[in-house]
Amino acid sequence: MSDRLNKWNYWLHVFEPLMEREPEFYPLMLRMYAEISLIGCARYKSTETVTKPVQLQWAIPPANTHQDDTGIQVLFDPYCERSNYLGSCRKIANELSSAKHAFLQSSRHPIKYSDSDPQLHFDDALGFFNGFRTIKLWAILLRRSLLVDRHLFVSLLKHSFKILTYTGIIQSRLRKARVMLIENSVDWFVTPNEQSPLSSVFLVAAQLEGVRTGQFLHGMPTLLYMPFLSDEFWAWGSTSVKMLSCQNGWVSLKVKVMGALEFPRQSRLARQAESGGPNEKFRFLFLSQLVGDRVWETDAFSRAMRVIASSLADLEDWHVVVRLHPHADELIVESARSLFHEAGCDFIFSEEDSLEEDVALSDFVCTASSSAIVEALLQGKPCCLIWNDELSQIHGLPFLSEALVVRTKEALISRMLIKDEDLDVAYCESIENLAGFSDAAVQIARHLELSC
Repeated sequence: MSDRLNKWNYWLHVFEPLMEREPEFYPLMLRMYAEISLIGCARYKSTETVTKPVQLQWAIPPANTHQDDTGIQVLFDPYCERSNYLGSCRKIANELSSAKHAFLQSSRHPIKYSDSDPQLHFDDALGFFNGFRTIKLWAILLRRSLLVDRHLFVSLLKHSFKILTYTGIIQSRLRKARVMLIENSVDWFVTPNEQSPLSSVFLVAAQLEGVRTGQFLHGMPTLLYMPFLSDEFWAWGSTSVKMLSCQNGWVSLKVKVMGALEFPRQSRLARQAESGGPNEKFRFLFLSQLVGDRVWETDAFSRAMRVIASSLADLEDWHVVVRLHPHADELIVESARSLFHEAGCDFIFSEEDSLEEDVALSDFVCTASSSAIVEALLQGKPCCLIWNDELSQIHGLPFLSEALVVRTKEALISRMLIKDEDLDVAYCESIENLAGFSDAAVQIARHLELSC
């Protein structure tokens, strides 16, 4: 299993009983996981997983009566400006016909909204916090760490000043967030990422005030979504539900299938004729997730790229185009160059800004785990998923039909040579089960308005 998942499981094991008792421990757990395991010491790992829902004893059930309809009934925290974060929030907001909405704007990490986006400004400066409660929570955490792992106790003791500081900041944010929710009569708090520093605080504040909370799926499901604390989790289709619940059957109790916000309901373009010919090579587009090796602390994604490089090295009538992940930096670029050079495979990096156009120009599309493969399905392009066991540990299971999943060089080459019509059923099943056929933005908007 990836080191990052092991670390995540470890911190869940430490904090789960604490989160159930006191609301501040959820944002604090996220901070400790990032500060100690991702940035600092990598000692703490566990293969244990959460096998039951976290029971928040302090949470108030969502109110049955409607809030004041003059307030902001739906509050979005997009977390960042990417299209599957802010863009998806806008899609939902544009479909709201009766419910008023606003986008959360932080004074500490502002998002570049457009002038037409209604905003609710959150003052993120440090305010009042209860010093006695801060010390109490610190003592509870130290006692728990001593019961779990003596080395962790020593490490947290060394980080005492940071823990006390973070706990005070969380208290301050939490108090301000509760006031904001109450004063604006918010019915729903919606986010694509409840684990972000601000969303985690607003999630807790909302549950303390009986405000409904919803999180929508962005990108492919991973086990880092576990255990989500939102009242509802809006998945794409039946495949994403299975991916989330394959190791924890209780997950499906919170999941609602709403469709994919990131992709349209219908296919964009008809399948185009292959571009290969006597003097022109076929175009193989690889949607690279090589940055995933760094994110997940694994080599699963570079192993997938090696299979691609070794498979295409001897196919003279094909040329490889690599589309990099938006977060890829120069080190990732050099790693990709090195992998293809070792395999003796010529390639180029894509220069197309538009994913839609990049796919349209290609004759075959492949990825290890990028949700962009849905674009190939929508365009009817021949495509497949290059998979390995460690990717299953990260994502739960492959997200395309088994006929479109390959694991070896021989299987990839064979898949590329299969006639498209032989796989039409697999394409249709993959689109329906992964992305669904519903108009996600409309469906989520109607759901929000019916409960406001």
